[in-house]
Amino acid sequence: MNMFSYHFPFRPRVRLTSFCNQKCKYCFAVDYLSSQEQNKEIPLTNLEDILIMCKNEGIKYIAWQGGEPLLHSKLHDIIQLHKKYCIKAMIFTNGIFESEIIKQLEPIVHSVLVNCNAPDTYSRKDLDTIYRNVSLMKELFGDNRVAIGINIYSEDLDTRYILGYAHDMNVKEVRVDITRPAPSHTNSFIDFNKVSIMFHKAYSTVKMLYDNGIIKVHFDCPFPLCLLSDDEKLGLWNFMYDDLKVGQCRTYLDITTNMNVSSCFCSIPFVDIPLSFFSSLTHAWQFICNIEDDLRWNEPTKESCKTCIFWNTHKCQGGCLGYKVSSNQYIDKNYINSHQDLVVKSKAYADLFVLFHKGCYTDYISKYETIKSSSDNILDHELLHLYIISRLLTEDVSVSLHYLKKNLHNNYNVLSEALDYARLLYDNGRTDDAVAIAYEGISLAKDETYRAYKLYEFLSRVMPNRAESQKYLIQYYKSAPLAVKKLMLH
Repeated sequence: MNMFSYHFPFRPRVRLTSFCNQKCKYCFAVDYLSSQEQNKEIPLTNLEDILIMCKNEGIKYIAWQGGEPLLHSKLHDIIQLHKKYCIKAMIFTNGIFESEIIKQLEPIVHSVLVNCNAPDTYSRKDLDTIYRNVSLMKELFGDNRVAIGINIYSEDLDTRYILGYAHDMNVKEVRVDITRPAPSHTNSFIDFNKVSIMFHKAYSTVKMLYDNGIIKVHFDCPFPLCLLSDDEKLGLWNFMYDDLKVGQCRTYLDITTNMNVSSCFCSIPFVDIPLSFFSSLTHAWQFICNIEDDLRWNEPTKESCKTCIFWNTHKCQGGCLGYKVSSNQYIDKNYINSHQDLVVKSKAYADLFVLFHKGCYTDYISKYETIKSSSDNILDHELLHLYIISRLLTEDVSVSLHYLKKNLHNNYNVLSEALDYARLLYDNGRTDDAVAIAYEGISLAKDETYRAYKLYEFLSRVMPNRAESQKYLIQYYKSAPLAVKKLMLH
């Protein structure tokens, strides 16, 4: 039984179009969509270059964004390119597109998220189109690949409509979020001072869906934990499928129709930075990671963040990064030219990631040790984690239990790393060490032992004694988020 499973750290998001057939007033892509400098569509040759880079870097799928990506005039050719390079597509759409394209999409679809507004904002024709397209996509792609989503942009919004959609469309997964600010703040978004109020509305919406038969209900972007009570924090956790998104978001790489790099629509604007400035997609992503991590952990959203334990232990970034970005803050070519050290550092890190993602573990170990020995700086902890994993994957028996335990101490991601080590040790036949690492991870969780549910599940699977196995299975069920329990019982 091979238990280790590695999760890719980022997903390139390609903006296939810069136009949309809807005008949502809360749209956080408003700055991009209103720009006169963007190509209306990404050229096929450029998209093919991106897919080739994905293939070379071990990236299995990308996300399609826009605008409305399914309005691209060469969509059939885009699908053929994806098939040629065996790259899947996650699709963000408003659901209003020609239904004939759905069957062509079937071989390349990873998943689809359909953003849904209130019924009175659509014409009868458009609403019928959304229903028809969701139904057909579910039929062809499967229930577990099609979800719908709601963005809450007003205290007065009656969110019950999303439950009606979910029931009528027979959709089992719904994403819930509140609207976040575009850098220009020209969209309708929730002011930071009202995030706490809107969390209550979002949370009640999630519970409404959950209590009415929707199997998979979850939040998307993070909320500032200081604005929530202890019960609300636990409630937030209960409806998360991704541990990281409780208090912080991930950094992604967006690529525009002009082949420029960008981050999330709500994050720091990038102004005319070509992808060609970087040696790889992973290089561009690592560069953005450095910039966003500086914003996350060195720029407090408010003064009280500076002394907040959640911020100082990297459990909460202070809400959406959009609340931290000032009106005159952006990244341009002058910034790149004056930060060449960051470009070089990002490339060295990116080269390591690519080696790991391509399964070149021995080469990763060698390159990591070379960089570490020739650098005055301490390498990123995530790269150290991959270094240890690489040694375990190559069955390096010199990786001692003591060494692994030492690495878990003073670690922001102790639970996920303990689980990785435990699974790999078990795969290598070191069951006693695997169990010891799982125990260590649980003990280091301290007052957040409920978040150690995956370690309890691991112990329930590897314990040879049936009574012990059942004890940990019960503990797993007791500590798992409600959302996970519902899937377990389904």
